[in-house]
Amino acid sequence: MNRLLHNSILNIVCRILISISFAIIWILISRAFGPEGKGIFTLLYFIPLLAFNLGNFGIVNANVYYIAKDKSTLNKVLYNSLIEGLFLGGLFTCIFFVIAKICPTWLYGDLDNYYIWLILLTIPFTFWERFTQSIYMGKQEFKFFNIATLLNKLCIIALLIIQIYVWKTPLAYIALTYTILTIILPVIFMFHLAHNQQNTWAFDWNFFKNTVNFGLRAFISGLLGFLTIRSDIFIINALRNLNDVGLYSLAVNFTDEMFLIASSISLVLFPHISENQNQSLETTLKVTRTLSLFLIIILTIAMICAKPIILYLFGNNFADSIKPFYILSIAIYFLSLCTILSQFFASKEFPWKAVLAWIPGLLINIVLNLIWIPHYGIIAAAASSLLAYFLTFIFYYLLLQNYENIAIQDVLIPKKLEIINLKNHIADRLKNKNGK
Repeated sequence: MNRLLHNSILNIVCRILISISFAIIWILISRAFGPEGKGIFTLLYFIPLLAFNLGNFGIVNANVYYIAKDKSTLNKVLYNSLIEGLFLGGLFTCIFFVIAKICPTWLYGDLDNYYIWLILLTIPFTFWERFTQSIYMGKQEFKFFNIATLLNKLCIIALLIIQIYVWKTPLAYIALTYTILTIILPVIFMFHLAHNQQNTWAFDWNFFKNTVNFGLRAFISGLLGFLTIRSDIFIINALRNLNDVGLYSLAVNFTDEMFLIASSISLVLFPHISENQNQSLETTLKVTRTLSLFLIIILTIAMICAKPIILYLFGNNFADSIKPFYILSIAIYFLSLCTILSQFFASKEFPWKAVLAWIPGLLINIVLNLIWIPHYGIIAAAASSLLAYFLTFIFYYLLLQNYENIAIQDVLIPKKLEIINLKNHIADRLKNKNGK
């Protein structure tokens, strides 16, 4: 558990720095180009993620599982991921190109064709980035991945400052710069991983089939989870406009900063419980209880500070983002717990019944968004998400009870001894660091 906690804290710190870099990027774009510019960049980021979630077939989860179980599979996973990324990325680039030609408003809203082409260019590299990330997760080696990601974001920030404030560059060229720097990152990851491999590379068809067979079990849950979380952005884009996408996405970005705590912990948790099946439930419950405490503290502070921070950093043009943020802050508490619980079920070779946890939330989110958004705008999108995440958490808890009789306090409320141990561990780490 100490190793898990140490890795989690280290990863969280790195992800926080990366998240701060993202926040600076959003601030620069938002202040320079307003909600509409923010909306354009949001779609540049989220539409490639949509393609990935539609077409990854659970290979990410499978990669983590097989590497954590047997480090000798690393070579197979690496080379197969290279080929899979090229093929699946190319395939979904073609699919999203067809959508752009046949029914562009369904997905792209009123985006110009120029930005649609940038999105299409990004899709294959998004597959590569996520597949390589899964390899680092399986190895439980996050240092290079986090440092490279952070340096990439710092380069983007530096160029944004120069382009916006020195060269007065139009948004179209800034978007091109952002895209180029984004697609460079997964190439660096792949070369770094390949450099450390000594064995002869060869695509393993049988291993590919095993990977897909395992991955498909997690793919459906991952897809349903992504659609539950992000469908509101795409529906807003289809039914409203880029301005509303920009306003709502700002609230989403702020809550994502808090959600990164759960996602960072889950990155470490999944390979850990894959290795220690006998203690996986105990470990998961310790994580959810500790996370619940952290989230309550963080969310309380965030809700108090949100209004002045948003107005100061982004300006009065983004004042309409504040109310959705309040609602999404409550929603993110339940979503974060769902993320940890989903990793537990994934580590158990993913019982198909766990998929059911996402379905009610997804259906409610989509239906309410379609009904409410045309009339009530982005406030309705946030309220729909809150109801969806809460319902998803309830279903995950019911699944836990079906797996083993677990009281709700065992999921949400940390035990006194755990708090003491956590406090002592953090104090020891700080003491050791100061002593060096």
